[in-house]
Amino acid sequence: MARGLERPLELLVDSDDWVYPVVRAKTESGDVWLDTASAYSPFDFVPPMLAGVEGLVLDNKLSRVRLPSAKKSARGERILAISVHVKPDGSYVADGVETLTGLYAMSWRHVLVEMTPEQRQNALDRLVQASLPGAGLESLRFEGLETRGAPLVVHWRAQGSTLSDGKEARLSLALSPENLSRSTVHLAKRSAPLLVSRSTDLEVRITLELPASWSLTHNPSSVALDEGLVRYERSVESKGSHVQVRKSCGLSVGLVTPAAYPQWVKAARDVDRADRLELVFERPAQ
Repeated sequence: MARGLERPLELLVDSDDWVYPVVRAKTESGDVWLDTASAYSPFDFVPPMLAGVEGLVLDNKLSRVRLPSAKKSARGERILAISVHVKPDGSYVADGVETLTGLYAMSWRHVLVEMTPEQRQNALDRLVQASLPGAGLESLRFEGLETRGAPLVVHWRAQGSTLSDGKEARLSLALSPENLSRSTVHLAKRSAPLLVSRSTDLEVRITLELPASWSLTHNPSSVALDEGLVRYERSVESKGSHVQVRKSCGLSVGLVTPAAYPQWVKAARDVDRADRLELVFERPAQ
């Protein structure tokens, strides 16, 4: 049994609070750890919340053991690639491929396998709209949905429309937003540490193919920040009728001290602002 994130122990954890069951298998090549939370957990996997914490061995002596650090390969990543083909009338077709490995594939499988096809369609429709507000999901298929340890790949197609006004067209993008302010910034200041309880390893690439007569009026400025538990970069590049938006975000489980909380609040708000942008295009008058 493990106690969960324990630093600083005296502030966050009851000394008798052992709430996470974890299996330790002793083999000839060493200890192998197995997460019991999901049938789709990667082999020899320690969840980020349990990495390096103290465990209580259920033996006669109730001895203690220190769990290993999380392996980066087990943590995995999310890669979202979206290709958006914009038509002269302002409508568009978007094709998305989301590839998940490690912890992220496990988490998605754990939820998706319990859903009906209709529930999956509705859930992914909401996720698509998190990147392309107003778009509607048309088709959806999965690769490796029930294959433990393999990448989970989600293919989808959606349709939507830009907002057009005379010689301008606008497209709103939300880069699979983190919503850090909503999930972590609830107080103006803190007297106890803030626990950031989720991790993110996300890469987003959105490629827009515009009609030959269209052009981006200006590139939004690049964003780069590194504030302790969160690292974030965003860039927009355009060349002729091709526009590419990139986002990279790394978020780690950990604690934000009261002294560092103001910097965290600013970083969370900066990330949330950067996750949403509006692209303005010049086009021939309709």
